[in-house]
Amino acid sequence: MAGAILFGLLSGLAATVRAVAAPLAALSLFFWLAAGVRPARALARAAVSCAVAFVVLLPWGVRNLHRYGEFFLTDSHGGHTALVGANPDTDGVYSRSLNLLFWKGTGYKLFDEPHRASDRAAYQLAAAWARFEPAYAAGLVVAKADRLLSSERPLLYWPIYRQGVLTGAPRTWFDARRAPIEALVEAFWYALVALTAGGVVLALARRRWAALSVLVFPLALTALYTTFFSEVRYHLAIVVFLFPFAGAALVALTAPHDDHGGRRAWRPLIAAAAVVALIFTIWPALVAAGARLRDRHRWAVAVCQLDGHSRLCAWKSAQPPPGQGRSPVHGVWNGLGLTLPADVSSVAAAMDVALPAGTYRLSATADTAPAREQPAVRLRLSTGAQPITVGEWPAQTAADGAPSVQPLSGRLEHPGGNLHVDAIVERVPATARPRCQRRCGSLIWR
Repeated sequence: MAGAILFGLLSGLAATVRAVAAPLAALSLFFWLAAGVRPARALARAAVSCAVAFVVLLPWGVRNLHRYGEFFLTDSHGGHTALVGANPDTDGVYSRSLNLLFWKGTGYKLFDEPHRASDRAAYQLAAAWARFEPAYAAGLVVAKADRLLSSERPLLYWPIYRQGVLTGAPRTWFDARRAPIEALVEAFWYALVALTAGGVVLALARRRWAALSVLVFPLALTALYTTFFSEVRYHLAIVVFLFPFAGAALVALTAPHDDHGGRRAWRPLIAAAAVVALIFTIWPALVAAGARLRDRHRWAVAVCQLDGHSRLCAWKSAQPPPGQGRSPVHGVWNGLGLTLPADVSSVAAAMDVALPAGTYRLSATADTAPAREQPAVRLRLSTGAQPITVGEWPAQTAADGAPSVQPLSGRLEHPGGNLHVDAIVERVPATARPRCQRRCGSLIWR
């Protein structure tokens, strides 16, 4: 029972630093079962660990009750973290444009008062984004796993290479040796992964279930981080669980004897080597498959104005349909981006919005991304039952060659219900092209 109390104490203390550690107390059940404790007693010990963790976190819960009028044991920005990780405009990476999206779409600002209401709104929005295009959300999980586990090199940014951390001679020294330092760090990480995989295989071969039960903790942390949001520095909490397996593999490599008779046990080592080779083959293929999934189902969120009020509009590829080709849709900080590849004649994005019956004005602003020798294109906005063309591109560019901005506007009669809007970018036939100055081409629609 002392072990259960100690485990609960450590889990509670860890949860005061990172809320993701809160479930770890309950996962101690797997260790007690693997250690041969009868199920009823194992469940009782896990319950004790949870109770001790609760007592450790109780002052934080009381503080939250006094601060927010609500008792809870975690922090009040988990929803914001989930929203960053679900952002389709950045592949789940933080950007300042998300602050504007969240504020315009919900009326709340990230990490500002009221914290609890803002956090709930962020959770709801993150869940809605994941439901909007599940295939993209699945690919995003792979991207977050890639950022969490594929490389150790980005860890050097915060303590060394971030601007202002080191100056003068120390910074000069590290800058001059950056390439070999990064190579050493990467080699250490890959060696640790290989040794860990080998240690797990050896533990399986020797039926060391108590040791294997430790795996539930790094697996649980990995699942939480890849579901919500991940950065490479988050894997520091995972790495500590890998060292025992890596150490066991090193011992087996230096003295590969079995436990009965001292003969060399090559079979587990060969199996471990095969598993390591499989991991280093499958992981890059999985990361590449996730990238392809995101590319084929990419969508974007942009701020729209409806009756003078801001709302978030979700745009997905309409031409080609999701999953049937590379999506031309991508997020930009102030609107929607559409890319027209050289080998296709048109692309389109679509969004739906529920509106009452009436007469509406549909307006937008088009702009070209700076590029050279882009083809002439036209932007059309179609409302499905009543297609309208609200503008054409290209327009005249400014004297300095910078892309000009084209306002687009048109009226439509809507019978009520769902309004389907397509933004179509198509290549202008050579005979119909107006004179184009130095730049014209793919569009950004706002």
